[in-house]
Amino acid sequence: MKTLLTLLVAMVATTSLFAMPATLPNEPVPHVDRERFAGRWYSLLSIPTPIDKNWVQTEDIYTLRKDGNYAVATPYKIRGNPKPRLIHSALKFKDGKPTGAMKAVFFWVLSVDYWLIELADDYSYAVVGHPKRDYLYILSRTPSLPKATLDGILARTKARGYAVEKLVSQEHAPERR
Repeated sequence: MKTLLTLLVAMVATTSLFAMPATLPNEPVPHVDRERFAGRWYSLLSIPTPIDKNWVQTEDIYTLRKDGNYAVATPYKIRGNPKPRLIHSALKFKDGKPTGAMKAVFFWVLSVDYWLIELADDYSYAVVGHPKRDYLYILSRTPSLPKATLDGILARTKARGYAVEKLVSQEHAPERR
């Protein structure tokens, strides 16, 4: 009986650990400087969408357009295939306001929520999430981040309720210095 009670307590404790609510809000950042966000970003880790689940060495190059939104060029490779590929899309601010609430638009008809949920003060890294936490991207201006910085990002992202154990590496080579 004591063993059964111990097992029951352990099961309840384990279940409650996995069901813990997010302790940080999952919401877009309140402001994005359009010019500072433009440029090259390396996708370091991701919980990918079905479309990009086999992509590696992914980069996003955001070019600010006259309308205040971005043209996006995304070079990438397919895992196991060294041939470079490229896809074009757009990134639009929701309601035209420069906040972290944006939409990524593909092929003029497909759009998905693109939320900047964390952005470094110096724009050295960004975290892109989704309202339902369906996907996640950790972006950096360089092909790698210091371990302490990345560990902090992962802890905060987990506190926002994302399944960080699902993150996969984009397999960028460490930056040469």
